[in-house]
Amino acid sequence: MTLDLFLEEGWDVSAGPRLHQRMMANLPELHALEPPDTQTHLTVEHVLRAGDAAAYQHLVRSWAEQVWHAWRVHHRTIRSWNEAALGGGPATYR
Repeated sequence: MTLDLFLEEGWDVSAGPRLHQRMMANLPELHALEPPDTQTHLTVEHVLRAGDAAAYQHLVRSWAEQVWHAWRVHHRTIRSWNEAALGGGPATYR
């Protein structure tokens, strides 16, 4: 749910704690999602090898984008959970 908000809706990662508080206060009924068969090309090992803060930030974002893409068959479900937890559609989240 958080990857959708950061990658698709453009939320700043510094809003994470506030978002999670709102989401937990209105958490919809969730169910397990079938994990994708695809694995990402990047792993935590790549991130740990980052030479500086800029490289680290780039690798973390690239990894997150790969993970979000791998779960694409569930995007509609995840977005509906965000709508229920945060009230309405993306325009009303803020």
